[in-house]
Amino acid sequence: MASSRHLVVFISLILSILLCTTGAAGAHAHSDSTATVTGRVTQAATGAPLPGANVVLRDPETGARRYGTGADSTGAFALPDVDPARYRLVVTFVGYARHTDRIRVRAGTTMRDTVALKARPLSKQAVTVTARRAQARLDPVTVSTLAETEVNRRLGVQNVPALLSEMPSTTSHSQNGNGIGYSSLRIRGFGQRRLAVALNGVPQNDPEDYDVYWVNLYGTEPAIEDVQVQRGAGASTYGSVGIGGAINIVTDPFEPDPFVRARVGAGSFETRRLSVTANSGLLGDRYVVNARFSRVTSDGYRRNAWTTFNRFFGGIARYGDRSTLTI
Repeated sequence: MASSRHLVVFISLILSILLCTTGAAGAHAHSDSTATVTGRVTQAATGAPLPGANVVLRDPETGARRYGTGADSTGAFALPDVDPARYRLVVTFVGYARHTDRIRVRAGTTMRDTVALKARPLSKQAVTVTARRAQARLDPVTVSTLAETEVNRRLGVQNVPALLSEMPSTTSHSQNGNGIGYSSLRIRGFGQRRLAVALNGVPQNDPEDYDVYWVNLYGTEPAIEDVQVQRGAGASTYGSVGIGGAINIVTDPFEPDPFVRARVGAGSFETRRLSVTANSGLLGDRYVVNARFSRVTSDGYRRNAWTTFNRFFGGIARYGDRSTLTI
Protein backbone atom coordinates (compact mmCIF):
# COMPACT_ATOMS: atom_id res chain seq x y z
CA MET A 1 0.00 0.00 0.00
CA ALA A 2 2.83 2.37 0.86
CA SER A 3 4.60 1.71 -2.45
CA SER A 4 1.35 2.35 -4.38
CA ARG A 5 0.83 5.61 -2.52
CA HIS A 6 4.40 6.70 -3.34
CA LEU A 7 3.83 5.79 -7.01
CA VAL A 8 0.71 7.98 -7.21
CA VAL A 9 2.54 10.91 -5.63
CA PHE A 10 5.44 10.45 -8.05
CA ILE A 11 3.16 10.39 -11.10
CA SER A 12 1.31 13.50 -9.89
CA LEU A 13 4.62 15.30 -9.45
CA ILE A 14 5.73 14.38 -12.98
CA LEU A 15 2.43 15.58 -14.47
CA SER A 16 2.68 18.90 -12.59
CA ILE A 17 6.18 19.47 -13.91
CA LEU A 18 5.06 18.68 -17.47
CA LEU A 19 2.11 21.07 -17.23
CA CYS A 20 4.28 23.89 -15.89
CA THR A 21 6.83 23.31 -18.61
CA THR A 22 4.15 23.31 -21.32
CA GLY A 23 2.58 26.53 -19.99
CA ALA A 24 5.96 28.27 -19.82
CA ALA A 25 6.77 27.13 -23.34
CA GLY A 26 3.38 28.38 -24.59
CA ALA A 27 3.84 31.75 -22.90
CA HIS A 28 7.34 32.03 -24.34
CA ALA A 29 6.06 31.14 -27.80
CA HIS A 30 3.27 33.74 -27.48
CA SER A 31 5.74 36.42 -26.43
CA ASP A 32 7.93 35.57 -29.40
CA SER A 33 4.99 36.00 -31.81
CA THR A 34 3.88 39.42 -30.46
CA ALA A 35 5.56 42.67 -29.51
CA THR A 36 5.28 45.48 -26.98
CA VAL A 37 5.06 49.17 -27.84
CA THR A 38 6.12 51.51 -25.06
CA GLY A 39 6.91 55.19 -24.83
CA ARG A 40 6.34 58.48 -23.09
CA VAL A 41 4.19 61.49 -23.95
CA THR A 42 5.59 64.92 -23.05
CA GLN A 43 5.12 68.61 -23.76
CA ALA A 44 7.31 69.80 -26.62
CA ALA A 45 8.05 73.15 -24.96
CA THR A 46 8.92 72.03 -21.42
CA GLY A 47 9.37 68.26 -21.59
CA ALA A 48 6.84 67.81 -18.78
CA PRO A 49 4.74 64.61 -18.92
CA LEU A 50 1.16 64.60 -20.18
CA PRO A 51 -0.73 62.09 -18.01
CA GLY A 52 -3.95 60.84 -19.55
CA ALA A 53 -2.87 61.30 -23.16
CA ASN A 54 -4.64 58.93 -25.57
CA VAL A 55 -2.39 56.49 -27.44
CA VAL A 56 -3.99 54.46 -30.23
CA LEU A 57 -2.67 52.07 -32.86
CA ARG A 58 -4.85 52.17 -35.97
CA ASP A 59 -4.95 50.21 -39.18
CA PRO A 60 -3.07 52.33 -41.77
CA GLU A 61 -5.52 51.42 -44.52
CA THR A 62 -8.96 51.53 -42.88
CA GLY A 63 -8.19 53.69 -39.84
CA ALA A 64 -9.85 51.13 -37.56
CA ARG A 65 -8.70 51.12 -33.93
CA ARG A 66 -6.60 48.04 -33.08
CA TYR A 67 -4.97 48.82 -29.73
CA GLY A 68 -5.30 51.69 -27.30
CA THR A 69 -4.25 52.90 -23.87
CA GLY A 70 -3.61 56.05 -21.86
CA ALA A 71 -0.47 57.58 -20.42
CA ASP A 72 0.08 57.24 -16.67
CA SER A 73 1.05 59.97 -14.21
CA THR A 74 4.60 60.05 -15.59
CA GLY A 75 3.45 60.19 -19.21
CA ALA A 76 4.53 56.60 -19.87
CA PHE A 77 2.39 54.14 -21.82
CA ALA A 78 2.63 50.46 -22.80
CA LEU A 79 0.77 48.39 -25.36
CA PRO A 80 1.56 44.69 -24.79
CA ASP A 81 0.74 41.71 -27.02
CA VAL A 82 0.69 43.70 -30.25
CA ASP A 83 0.51 41.59 -33.39
CA PRO A 84 3.37 42.25 -35.83
CA ALA A 85 2.19 44.54 -38.63
CA ARG A 86 2.27 48.13 -39.83
CA TYR A 87 0.27 50.61 -37.77
CA ARG A 88 -0.55 54.28 -37.55
CA LEU A 89 0.38 55.60 -34.09
CA VAL A 90 -1.99 58.40 -33.05
CA VAL A 91 -1.41 60.38 -29.85
CA THR A 92 -3.92 63.05 -28.76
CA PHE A 93 -4.40 65.29 -25.76
CA VAL A 94 -6.82 68.16 -25.20
CA GLY A 95 -5.16 71.48 -26.01
CA TYR A 96 -2.33 69.92 -28.03
CA ALA A 97 -1.83 69.14 -31.71
CA ARG A 98 -2.47 65.57 -32.82
CA HIS A 99 0.65 63.43 -33.38
CA THR A 100 0.52 60.82 -36.13
CA ASP A 101 3.33 58.47 -37.10
CA ARG A 102 3.59 55.26 -39.11
CA ILE A 103 5.40 52.42 -37.36
CA ARG A 104 6.22 48.81 -38.10
CA VAL A 105 5.97 46.30 -35.26
CA ARG A 106 8.16 43.21 -35.44
CA ALA A 107 7.53 40.01 -33.48
CA GLY A 108 9.47 39.44 -30.28
CA THR A 109 10.63 43.05 -29.94
CA THR A 110 9.90 46.00 -27.68
CA MET A 111 9.53 49.39 -29.35
CA ARG A 112 10.25 52.53 -27.38
CA ASP A 113 9.28 56.00 -28.51
CA THR A 114 8.96 59.47 -26.99
CA VAL A 115 6.19 61.66 -28.36
CA ALA A 116 6.40 65.42 -27.81
CA LEU A 117 3.10 67.24 -28.37
CA LYS A 118 2.96 70.91 -29.29
CA ALA A 119 0.46 73.15 -27.53
CA ARG A 120 -2.44 74.17 -29.72
CA PRO A 121 -5.12 76.76 -28.87
CA LEU A 122 -8.71 75.59 -28.93
CA SER A 123 -9.97 77.88 -31.68
CA LYS A 124 -13.51 76.51 -31.51
CA GLN A 125 -13.94 77.87 -27.98
CA ALA A 126 -14.29 81.47 -29.10
CA VAL A 127 -16.84 83.43 -27.12
CA THR A 128 -19.90 84.35 -29.19
CA VAL A 129 -22.30 87.00 -27.90
CA THR A 130 -25.76 85.47 -28.22
CA ALA A 131 -27.85 88.04 -26.36
CA ARG A 132 -29.62 88.97 -29.61
CA ARG A 133 -30.32 85.36 -30.58
CA ALA A 134 -33.53 83.70 -29.47
CA GLN A 135 -33.60 80.31 -27.80
CA ALA A 136 -36.20 77.80 -28.90
CA ARG A 137 -38.88 77.03 -26.27
CA LEU A 138 -37.49 79.76 -23.99
CA ASP A 139 -38.11 83.08 -25.76
CA PRO A 140 -41.65 84.10 -26.82
CA VAL A 141 -40.79 84.24 -30.54
CA THR A 142 -41.12 81.86 -33.46
CA VAL A 143 -37.62 80.93 -34.52
CA SER A 144 -35.95 78.59 -37.01
CA THR A 145 -32.24 77.83 -37.28
CA LEU A 146 -30.41 76.67 -40.38
CA ALA A 147 -27.27 74.73 -39.38
CA GLU A 148 -24.02 74.62 -41.36
CA THR A 149 -24.67 71.12 -42.69
CA GLU A 150 -28.09 72.16 -43.98
CA VAL A 151 -26.64 75.31 -45.56
CA ASN A 152 -24.04 73.25 -47.42
CA ARG A 153 -26.72 70.82 -48.57
CA ARG A 154 -28.99 73.54 -49.94
CA LEU A 155 -26.28 75.84 -51.28
CA GLY A 156 -26.07 76.04 -55.05
CA VAL A 157 -25.46 79.23 -57.02
CA GLN A 158 -28.13 81.31 -55.27
CA ASN A 159 -27.70 83.97 -52.60
CA VAL A 160 -28.91 84.10 -48.99
CA PRO A 161 -32.52 85.25 -49.69
CA ALA A 162 -33.07 82.33 -52.07
CA LEU A 163 -31.44 80.03 -49.51
CA LEU A 164 -33.85 81.19 -46.79
CA SER A 165 -36.95 81.16 -48.97
CA GLU A 166 -37.52 77.49 -48.10
CA MET A 167 -38.10 78.36 -44.45
CA PRO A 168 -41.66 78.80 -43.08
CA SER A 169 -43.47 82.09 -43.88
CA THR A 170 -40.45 83.30 -45.88
CA THR A 171 -40.38 84.34 -49.54
CA SER A 172 -37.71 85.91 -51.73
CA HIS A 173 -37.64 87.90 -54.97
CA SER A 174 -34.76 88.22 -57.42
CA GLN A 175 -34.66 91.10 -59.90
CA ASN A 176 -32.94 89.08 -62.61
CA GLY A 177 -34.93 85.93 -61.87
CA ASN A 178 -32.15 83.50 -60.91
CA GLY A 179 -31.44 84.23 -57.25
CA ILE A 180 -28.26 86.21 -57.93
CA GLY A 181 -27.64 89.92 -57.55
CA TYR A 182 -30.26 92.34 -56.27
CA SER A 183 -32.79 90.41 -54.22
CA SER A 184 -35.31 91.01 -51.48
CA LEU A 185 -36.81 88.98 -48.66
CA ARG A 186 -40.20 88.91 -46.95
CA ILE A 187 -41.24 87.27 -43.69
CA ARG A 188 -44.95 87.01 -42.88
CA GLY A 189 -45.61 89.73 -45.45
CA PHE A 190 -43.14 92.22 -43.97
CA GLY A 191 -40.56 93.58 -46.40
CA GLN A 192 -36.87 93.55 -45.56
CA ARG A 193 -37.00 97.21 -44.47
CA ARG A 194 -38.84 95.86 -41.43
CA LEU A 195 -36.49 92.91 -40.93
CA ALA A 196 -33.42 93.34 -38.75
CA VAL A 197 -30.48 91.64 -40.50
CA ALA A 198 -27.15 91.12 -38.73
CA LEU A 199 -23.92 89.49 -39.91
CA ASN A 200 -21.77 88.39 -36.96
CA GLY A 201 -23.66 90.89 -34.83
CA VAL A 202 -23.11 93.81 -37.24
CA PRO A 203 -26.38 95.35 -38.54
CA GLN A 204 -26.73 95.19 -42.33
CA ASN A 205 -29.76 97.46 -42.70
CA ASP A 206 -28.94 100.73 -44.42
CA PRO A 207 -29.11 103.57 -41.85
CA GLU A 208 -31.03 105.82 -44.27
CA ASP A 209 -33.81 103.65 -45.71
CA TYR A 210 -33.32 100.44 -43.61
CA ASP A 211 -33.05 98.36 -46.78
CA VAL A 212 -30.68 95.38 -47.06
CA TYR A 213 -28.44 95.10 -50.13
CA TRP A 214 -27.89 91.37 -50.41
CA VAL A 215 -25.83 91.90 -53.55
CA ASN A 216 -22.99 93.12 -51.32
CA LEU A 217 -23.06 89.91 -49.26
CA TYR A 218 -22.90 87.50 -52.19
CA GLY A 219 -20.00 85.08 -51.77
CA THR A 220 -20.20 84.77 -47.98
CA GLU A 221 -22.45 81.69 -48.15
CA PRO A 222 -19.63 79.05 -47.97
CA ALA A 223 -18.44 80.52 -44.65
CA ILE A 224 -21.85 80.45 -42.93
CA GLU A 225 -21.96 78.49 -39.66
CA ASP A 226 -25.66 78.98 -39.02
CA VAL A 227 -28.55 81.30 -39.77
CA GLN A 228 -31.30 82.06 -37.27
CA VAL A 229 -34.60 83.48 -38.51
CA GLN A 230 -37.05 85.03 -36.03
CA ARG A 231 -40.54 85.55 -37.42
CA GLY A 232 -42.64 88.37 -36.01
CA ALA A 233 -41.84 91.02 -33.44
CA GLY A 234 -39.14 89.79 -31.10
CA ALA A 235 -36.55 91.23 -28.75
CA SER A 236 -36.53 94.99 -28.23
CA THR A 237 -32.78 95.09 -28.92
CA TYR A 238 -33.53 95.06 -32.65
CA GLY A 239 -35.49 98.31 -32.47
CA SER A 240 -38.36 99.32 -34.72
CA VAL A 241 -36.63 97.89 -37.79
CA GLY A 242 -37.19 94.37 -36.43
CA ILE A 243 -40.96 94.57 -36.14
CA GLY A 244 -41.38 92.00 -38.90
CA GLY A 245 -38.63 89.65 -37.79
CA ALA A 246 -34.88 89.24 -37.56
CA ILE A 247 -32.18 87.35 -39.45
CA ASN A 248 -28.93 86.61 -37.62
CA ILE A 249 -26.08 85.19 -39.73
CA VAL A 250 -22.91 83.80 -38.13
CA THR A 251 -19.82 83.10 -40.24
CA ASP A 252 -16.40 81.71 -39.35
CA PRO A 253 -14.09 80.97 -42.30
CA PHE A 254 -11.04 80.25 -40.12
CA GLU A 255 -10.21 76.64 -39.25
CA PRO A 256 -7.20 75.17 -37.38
CA ASP A 257 -6.44 72.62 -40.11
CA PRO A 258 -4.97 73.56 -43.52
CA PHE A 259 -7.06 72.85 -46.61
CA VAL A 260 -7.83 73.90 -50.17
CA ARG A 261 -11.44 73.55 -51.35
CA ALA A 262 -13.10 74.18 -54.68
CA ARG A 263 -16.82 74.48 -55.32
CA VAL A 264 -18.37 74.43 -58.79
CA GLY A 265 -22.02 75.10 -59.55
CA ALA A 266 -24.23 75.55 -62.58
CA GLY A 267 -27.82 76.50 -63.23
CA SER A 268 -30.28 77.67 -65.81
CA PHE A 269 -29.77 80.73 -68.02
CA GLU A 270 -26.07 79.93 -68.47
CA THR A 271 -25.37 80.39 -64.78
CA ARG A 272 -21.89 79.28 -63.68
CA ARG A 273 -20.23 79.56 -60.30
CA LEU A 274 -16.67 78.79 -59.19
CA SER A 275 -15.12 79.38 -55.78
CA VAL A 276 -11.73 78.39 -54.40
CA THR A 277 -10.91 78.63 -50.69
CA ALA A 278 -7.48 78.20 -49.09
CA ASN A 279 -6.85 78.00 -45.35
CA SER A 280 -3.35 78.02 -43.86
CA GLY A 281 -4.12 76.22 -40.62
CA LEU A 282 -2.43 77.34 -37.42
CA LEU A 283 0.84 79.22 -37.99
CA GLY A 284 3.05 79.43 -34.95
CA ASP A 285 0.14 78.12 -32.86
CA ARG A 286 -1.37 81.62 -33.06
CA TYR A 287 -2.38 82.75 -36.55
CA VAL A 288 -4.70 81.50 -39.30
CA VAL A 289 -4.85 83.03 -42.78
CA ASN A 290 -7.85 82.41 -45.02
CA ALA A 291 -8.41 83.50 -48.63
CA ARG A 292 -11.28 82.86 -51.03
CA PHE A 293 -11.92 83.79 -54.65
CA SER A 294 -15.33 83.36 -56.26
CA ARG A 295 -16.65 84.09 -59.72
CA VAL A 296 -20.21 83.82 -60.99
CA THR A 297 -21.64 84.59 -64.41
CA SER A 298 -25.23 84.41 -65.63
CA ASP A 299 -27.35 85.67 -68.52
CA GLY A 300 -30.31 86.11 -66.19
CA TYR A 301 -33.97 85.35 -66.74
CA ARG A 302 -34.86 88.84 -67.92
CA ARG A 303 -33.44 90.74 -70.85
CA ASN A 304 -30.28 92.70 -70.00
CA ALA A 305 -30.21 91.03 -66.56
CA TRP A 306 -26.78 89.45 -67.01
CA THR A 307 -24.48 89.13 -64.03
CA THR A 308 -20.70 88.91 -63.65
CA PHE A 309 -19.29 88.83 -60.12
CA ASN A 310 -15.64 88.50 -59.14
CA ARG A 311 -15.22 88.47 -55.38
CA PHE A 312 -12.06 88.12 -53.29
CA PHE A 313 -11.97 87.67 -49.53
CA GLY A 314 -8.88 87.66 -47.35
CA GLY A 315 -8.64 87.51 -43.58
CA ILE A 316 -6.34 86.71 -40.71
CA ALA A 317 -7.16 85.55 -37.20
CA ARG A 318 -4.97 85.66 -34.11
CA TYR A 319 -5.83 83.33 -31.22
CA GLY A 320 -4.58 84.65 -27.91
CA ASP A 321 -4.74 83.13 -24.47
CA ARG A 322 -7.86 85.09 -23.56
CA SER A 323 -9.09 86.67 -26.79
CA THR A 324 -9.38 86.23 -30.56
CA LEU A 325 -8.68 89.01 -33.08
CA THR A 326 -9.91 88.70 -36.67
CA ILE A 327 -9.30 91.09 -39.56
